[in-house]
Amino acid sequence: MPQTCVLAIRTKYGNILHATDFRFDDEALAALPTGWDALKRFAADGVDMLVCDSTNVLINQAAPSESEVRKNILKMVPQIEGGLIVTCFSSNMMRLETFILAAYEANRTPILFGRSLSLYIKIAKECGYLTDLPKVYTIDEAKDVPADKALYICTGSQANYRSAMTLIANGESKYIKPDKSDTIIFSSKVIPGNEVKIERMQEKLAELGATVITEETDLVHTSGHAGKEELKKMYELMKPKIVFPVHGDKRFIREHKRFALSCGIKEVFSARNGDMCLLHDHHIEMLEPVVCDIIGWDRNRPVSLGAQVIKNRRRIAYNCTLFISAVVCGKVLKDLQMSSIDILEQDEWDKLATEILQTVRPLIEQKLCDTENRSQIEDYIRGQIRRRVFAVTEIKPVTFLHIFYEEQAEGPHKG
Repeated sequence: MPQTCVLAIRTKYGNILHATDFRFDDEALAALPTGWDALKRFAADGVDMLVCDSTNVLINQAAPSESEVRKNILKMVPQIEGGLIVTCFSSNMMRLETFILAAYEANRTPILFGRSLSLYIKIAKECGYLTDLPKVYTIDEAKDVPADKALYICTGSQANYRSAMTLIANGESKYIKPDKSDTIIFSSKVIPGNEVKIERMQEKLAELGATVITEETDLVHTSGHAGKEELKKMYELMKPKIVFPVHGDKRFIREHKRFALSCGIKEVFSARNGDMCLLHDHHIEMLEPVVCDIIGWDRNRPVSLGAQVIKNRRRIAYNCTLFISAVVCGKVLKDLQMSSIDILEQDEWDKLATEILQTVRPLIEQKLCDTENRSQIEDYIRGQIRRRVFAVTEIKPVTFLHIFYEEQAEGPHKG
């Protein structure tokens, strides 16, 4: 990705190089040069601490160059017959350029499916990149291009919700309906945490008959993260007194600590989100943890991801919702309704709701005769209906009861 940077931070306590998501790809394309001179200048001033990427620390051998991936894709694409769909990270400008060039190499029309792709290309051109890029079309501009003459570049390599690839795999795209004549290339790595949903997506595509190609089967992707060879090269170049591994779970951090020590780094330090540390006199130490939170953006306002409203949304997303409305007048149940939009299909729900209401109505009427305690009445209504929904669906919905108590009209006054 062009213009990615490490941060050279100079303080009175020491110099810090913050280097994440980096690689030394010296065989790379012209847009991806390594700033060796700037790194050497900062190293000459002395580096007290290197904050360093751990994502690929488990990989011993050097990853292929981006230029090697380009050569292979340019060779592969013209040999593919039938429809061709590819997906990669939208921000990977060099990979997007590769597929667009490959489309023309194969006499296909490159077609973008997904808004972020057009946006990234627009920004790249504004920054002086991809200036010689051949014509590329959006999906709306090229609706009439035959599938075997198109190369569709789609968003959603990580099975993102409502992305182009998700729509295609679920049969919800009005533009692309894959079948056994199609080939689909996943030119990306599976980000940890996305394994299950990506595998599910690829299985759906395979069930439709499409041929699915991934980095496990062909050279269609290379990582943008440093493996052990490049990490060692960074240590040797910067000669840091301290290495601070970041990015990755505990297994990655532990391996990075072990590897840095084996390379001769004198001190290796790690911390968790919220830990306050002090760097001084070429040494770092833990002071105290600070309570912190992950903040998300909810429409037009920030919100803690630990907030009750977010917990409620997760609970509803998993358990579904059930709404009950009742009108009670004294010991009479005047009306009882129940509704839901996410437990069953509407016709199935209507049938179930009718059966449940017929069953529980006399039970609730009897409860009204037995007690005037409103809390007991409400718990009883909620429990009777929710229990029966679970018995049929095995769903325990988040249940909302709205009950209106009518005042009984007084009888005529007798003088």
